[in-house]
Amino acid sequence: MRKTKFIARKRELAALNALYESGKFEMPVIYGRRRIGKSTLIDYFSENKATIFFQAVESSANNNLMFLSQRIDEFKHNRSFSHTSSYSDFRHAFLEVNAIAERSKEKLIFVIDEYPYLAEAEKSINSILQEIIDHVFKLNKNIMLILCGSSMSFMEKQVLGSKSPLYGRRTAQFKILPFTFFETAEFLKGLSGEDIMAYHGITGGVPQYLEFVDVTSNLQDNIRKLFLEMGSPLLEEPENLLKQELRNPATYNSILLAISHGKSKYNEIASVIDVSSGAANTYLNNLISLGIVEKKTSIFDKKGRKPIYKIKDGLYRFWFRFIEGNVDRISRNRVEGLHAKIMEDLPGFLGYTFEEVVADWIWENEALDFEPRKVASWWGSDPKEKREVEIDIVAPDDRDYVALVGECKWKNPSKLEKGMIDDLVKYSRLITEVQERKLYFFLKESTTWFNEYAKGNDVEVIEFSSFHKEH
Repeated sequence: MRKTKFIARKRELAALNALYESGKFEMPVIYGRRRIGKSTLIDYFSENKATIFFQAVESSANNNLMFLSQRIDEFKHNRSFSHTSSYSDFRHAFLEVNAIAERSKEKLIFVIDEYPYLAEAEKSINSILQEIIDHVFKLNKNIMLILCGSSMSFMEKQVLGSKSPLYGRRTAQFKILPFTFFETAEFLKGLSGEDIMAYHGITGGVPQYLEFVDVTSNLQDNIRKLFLEMGSPLLEEPENLLKQELRNPATYNSILLAISHGKSKYNEIASVIDVSSGAANTYLNNLISLGIVEKKTSIFDKKGRKPIYKIKDGLYRFWFRFIEGNVDRISRNRVEGLHAKIMEDLPGFLGYTFEEVVADWIWENEALDFEPRKVASWWGSDPKEKREVEIDIVAPDDRDYVALVGECKWKNPSKLEKGMIDDLVKYSRLITEVQERKLYFFLKESTTWFNEYAKGNDVEVIEFSSFHKEH
């Protein structure tokens, strides 16, 4: 019996099965940040199929060869534990995998999980594997090699990159992303929409983090259990991930802290961490490659002249806003004030999450009368008011003829004002790159008078409750 439910990844699963049935050698590459569900996807895909699953470890080449030899021996003799001696080298181990596939009545799936660990231990493994693929595996229609890894920069450069010996060998690639809000809602089915929004916001939609949520407890208790107790599963998670993925984690910590405190421009960030401009760019690019930070430009700014940086990962956003700097008090169980502050400030924290959820809604909403090519923010100057203005959501079509233009407010109805509609109407006219603008206002909850005022200004109001009902 499966211990966890399989949510989303249906397109990836279908694509993997199509490769499996192709009648020829296949080599899909699967990668994504830690805890994202890569191994779960492979487990579900390979269930009831002939599979040799080898997970590389942070150890020597000899140890990895020994573990690979054991996995091969276990498959050959259908036993759970093996004490076989190692093959003489990785090439001979791979040749044995090929021999097994040739004898098999069905296609053999050969998985190398955490491939970056193997490459770190055995520097020549890319070249060894290249030779095996080109001269052995490709001649065998009965084998499917899956390379999987959590180090996204390594997988993109050393496996998929043009300078890698493995370049051009992959037959498919899958970058596994966090759950969308709607996938999180499916995972946490039965909870209220607002609770699902909160859990999605503080976990970033990462499946393993969502598994820590106790659906029998309330939101307040879950936040305490997840972050505010000794041994809480997410208390040290962001710091641990930085240490695992990056050198100089203290510098990256400073960058994320600066961004979380509103330092969104490049020069602001560089000045805070006191490094050269080029070094700051390298640090930021590394965080971007991990999916922790995003570089945003106004949607029609093709030259990217005024980029800003935001923390993209929900867990990191939450952690650097509420937990960083408070670990000592958590260790001493002095958390009542902090817990109260988190619950009080949580609606404000979820404002940016709501913008991301609206983007998910736009991408999944087939009822729109045009197909968006991109969903992003817009900002620019208002010449009359002589100030910078920003619009949360702009989604143009392929021709930049029509665009959905919208604002997102995760506010209680008592805080709604007519001026919000007036500003949307006024500032939408500054977007001159499109001819037609469809105006939307996305709200946590609306009122009759707000809906009527919006309708009178040709603005469609979409309440969050309709998101949850649809899924």
